[in-house]
Amino acid sequence: MQTYFSLTDLAITKPSTITIGNFDGVHIGHQLIIRSRVEAAKVSGRHSVLITFFPNLKAIFCKDRFIYLTSNAQKLELI
Repeated sequence: MQTYFSLTDLAITKPSTITIGNFDGVHIGHQLIIRSRVEAAKVSGRHSVLITFFPNLKAIFCKDRFIYLTSNAQKLELI
């Protein structure tokens, strides 16, 4: 897995399956989405790309009411 911390560093040069989401907590539902997209990419001969966000937009707009389920480092480990 390659990790980039800015979209400007990401150069998608081959056909890819792209999954986008916050994925905070990386729960079973997230795992199923990620796994299905990775499998779809393999079947079609494409690269699998996952784009997630930090900070979460809810954390920016609802500072006093938002709690992360996992740190950014933990989220990357789980993914």
